[in-house]
Amino acid sequence: MTQAHDIFFSYRKHDLNRARPLLAALRYAGIRVWRDEHEIPDQSSITQEIREAIAGSKALLAFYSATYPLSSPCQQEITIAWLAAQNIDRDAGRRVWIVNPEAGFEHIPPALGDRQAPRIHAGRSNRALARSFQTKLDALSDDFLGAGVVDLPAYHGMSPVQARSFVGRTSELWELHGKLTANQIGIITGVYGQATAQVRGLGGNGKSLLAREYSIRFGPAYPGGVFWLNAYGNDDSKGPLSAEQRIALRNDQIRQFAVESGVSTEGLNPDEVEASFWQTIEKRGARCLWIVDDVPSGLKPDELERAWNARAASAATLITTRSKEYGARGDALDLGVLLPSEAYDLLSSQRKPEAGVEEAAARQIAELLGGHALAVAVAGSYLAQGFEGFGSYLTHLEKSGTEEDAVEFGALLQESLPTGHERSIRATFLRSILHFGQQAEMLDFLRLASILAVAPIEVSFVAEVFWALDPSDNWKNRALKAVNQATVLSLCEKSGNDARAVHTLVSRTMRFQFPDEKRRQELKSATVKALMKRLEVGIDIREHAKIAEDMPHARHIVGHLQTEDETELALWVAGHDYERGDYATTRKLEEQAVKALRRLLGEEHPRTMTAKNNLAETLRAQGDLTGAHKLAEQVMEASCRVLGNEHSDTLTTMGIFAGILSAQGDLAGSRRIEEKILEARRRQLGEEHRDTLLAILNLAGTLYAQGELEGARKFQEKSLAGFRRLVGETHKETLGAMHNLAMTLCQQGDREAARKLQQQVFETYRSLMGEEHPDTLLAMNNLAQTLFEQRNLEEALKFQKQVITTSRKVLGESHPNTLLAMNNLSQTLFALEDREGARQLLEQVVEVSYSLLGENHPNTLLAMNNLALTLDARDDPEGVLQLQERVAEASNRLLGKNHPNTLNAMNNFAHTLSNYGDRKRALKLQEQVVRTSRRALGEDHYLTLTAMGNLAVTLFRGGDATKARKLQERVEIRSRRVLGEDHPFTRRAMSNLADMT
Repeated sequence: MTQAHDIFFSYRKHDLNRARPLLAALRYAGIRVWRDEHEIPDQSSITQEIREAIAGSKALLAFYSATYPLSSPCQQEITIAWLAAQNIDRDAGRRVWIVNPEAGFEHIPPALGDRQAPRIHAGRSNRALARSFQTKLDALSDDFLGAGVVDLPAYHGMSPVQARSFVGRTSELWELHGKLTANQIGIITGVYGQATAQVRGLGGNGKSLLAREYSIRFGPAYPGGVFWLNAYGNDDSKGPLSAEQRIALRNDQIRQFAVESGVSTEGLNPDEVEASFWQTIEKRGARCLWIVDDVPSGLKPDELERAWNARAASAATLITTRSKEYGARGDALDLGVLLPSEAYDLLSSQRKPEAGVEEAAARQIAELLGGHALAVAVAGSYLAQGFEGFGSYLTHLEKSGTEEDAVEFGALLQESLPTGHERSIRATFLRSILHFGQQAEMLDFLRLASILAVAPIEVSFVAEVFWALDPSDNWKNRALKAVNQATVLSLCEKSGNDARAVHTLVSRTMRFQFPDEKRRQELKSATVKALMKRLEVGIDIREHAKIAEDMPHARHIVGHLQTEDETELALWVAGHDYERGDYATTRKLEEQAVKALRRLLGEEHPRTMTAKNNLAETLRAQGDLTGAHKLAEQVMEASCRVLGNEHSDTLTTMGIFAGILSAQGDLAGSRRIEEKILEARRRQLGEEHRDTLLAILNLAGTLYAQGELEGARKFQEKSLAGFRRLVGETHKETLGAMHNLAMTLCQQGDREAARKLQQQVFETYRSLMGEEHPDTLLAMNNLAQTLFEQRNLEEALKFQKQVITTSRKVLGESHPNTLLAMNNLSQTLFALEDREGARQLLEQVVEVSYSLLGENHPNTLLAMNNLALTLDARDDPEGVLQLQERVAEASNRLLGKNHPNTLNAMNNFAHTLSNYGDRKRALKLQEQVVRTSRRALGEDHYLTLTAMGNLAVTLFRGGDATKARKLQERVEIRSRRVLGEDHPFTRRAMSNLADMT
């Protein structure tokens, strides 16, 4: 460290002559003074030597002239000393002193000129000043400022690189620090608790730059770290980012914060990740800064608090926003335009005008631009290139008001710009943009920004768009040249290693100035193609993190579908959402795509009908079976009429409709259609064709649902053998056939054979796809269910827990496959007599299903039905009966009385009624279930046999032993024949019959 001194003297070099008398007086008083004698540019950072000198001094004395705040090195010196002094004494004014050589005090921030940092006018005797400083030194301990110096903290979501276009704003920075550290100096102010502040102002006025500069200059005040969260609210095109997408982007950022903070996120859903992250921050206890940049308008107060505010007492929250509707959220700093002196300094920071005419022109330029920070930065960067002088540029700005479209452009930007300066600002943007008309790459980059959402653009994506536009050998170089030129001209700024952020005012200038030009349309077409290429990985949910930066842009473009390619992109985005289980968003996009295709291609074009089929499948997944039925039936009828009854596309459409009928419980109707499909496939393609084998497999699934297990098994064995010959042992379709056969074998009682097949499917997927692939997880879940059926409960439990942990991480808490795994685990817990664990798990499933799918979705009703079975009716018999009755009524209303889910719910309700004494009502309901099940599902269906067995028990309890025994004998005989001697249901039927005998 530099040799210790009493005072570090902070000053601007051009003030040295004014300061010499004071320096002499300090030396005369015996005070050891350290001052730097090197010339440091105003926008540079201080040297390590200066940092050590500050640390080795007891106090800092700032010669705070009118130009002192315009020097970045001076501001760094006083800030470092101030923060160090606060760490030592809390009262920074005891070690940071100011001498004011000016007549007024307007240039001194109030935070530096209050009682803790008393102002000392230079008009006093220098000897008297020196004596007063000696008195202050005598009151200090031997500690040096170095005792409180803290290094810059860790930065998350941003890099601590100061912007070259930031000047002035000194008072605002100190005011902001005062607002954000109110609780830190509570011993002085009497204010305690978490501090929150907001910076408000016009677009392009430097809100984000101020927040960034504050986080760097005052970073040592936050040893716990600085966290920069983008809220993506800067939306001038009205809605490219939905609230759901914004929250998804927020969750991704917080997960990254957690990982960087050493929090284990494996197996945690977004809420759990966030909770663990804040627990870690609280445990560390170090003060941190939570910056939420660009908060959108229209948020409810509780939404702002819940989604965007810091959740630790040690964290200060700083938000930036254009909106003034959040006045209740902390102290607001309304950021106005730059002061004339600040605007002039920014304009001339890269090129100094000559004294006289040029300097006057520069000041007039700053005035015409209204002190608008972005416009001044763009003008300054342009002038720095030396293309024209300040006078010529001024003349251009003064003439801009006569152009025909200036008024219209100004009106469009009125809300974003300082009143009365719209035309000049517009002319500034256009001057920089149009001067480089010969630089086609830069114009193409800015056109691209005007097409995309207000979000960072990866340079690699720019290159891909340029390649799609013109696949020549130098497209990468053209992309780099484009973004570098725009960066030099302050038309964009770095946002991470491989991204650039183009301010919305610049992109709007491009959009308004060139609304319908051919080149822009060509670029949009290339952009759509590049996005579709990127989104191809979206079919694997594990790859979604790779395209997170692309999704805001893709969603923005598909907001208004105009071409076939844009509609195709919308369907890619919809597929991404479908993979995540976000069916509501999927449905909205698919409805928009269908509407667009109807307009572009016609109602009965094959592409339109394919999109309708996708929509029907989504409706089915949402539980809107009626809507899915209606749409799929329309498509099927149109396809038959346009393409013919046995066209390949028609048969595919018929298969979709058959699947919907099956979901509705119309198994007979589904079977009739699938038999027609199989007949046509065999006749057209032969027995060994892939489509024929799939038709066999689908029909086998319907036979299985109908309880015709032997017929289903024969078809499944045939399709499995065919797929093995056609595509091999490890193909997905072969593995699917193996799984279906395993389910049938399990139902028939051959659980060991079923387990071996499921084990083979799981191990194949694991070796080919890895542990975390969704197909591997589904195969593991299926294996666990077979183990459960074998009553190998501990092994099933191990697999099920692993499935849920990985599913939550890969698919998310609310994905249908995660919910399925949770439901299966609850059954195992129940079988292991952990009734409470099963109940808690099912309550989660019900809650998520209810919020995600709605109360009347089949999956929600199924979860509610299972939950009722875990409840102890002895504690609340009325509550259990009400829940089961509610499920039965809703299933009947939604799915119809013949649907297996309805029959199962009614059967469970009746069984509970019987167990708790209402045998008359139970008997009536069970007889109804048996009749309906026999008619709809057949005499030998598992549900029919279960209903008959329950009816027999109720009859026996009611005293009708003879009738009960006859009915139970039928159940036993049929279960022996259908399920086998060793099936648990058969053994239970035999035991019940023995009891009745």
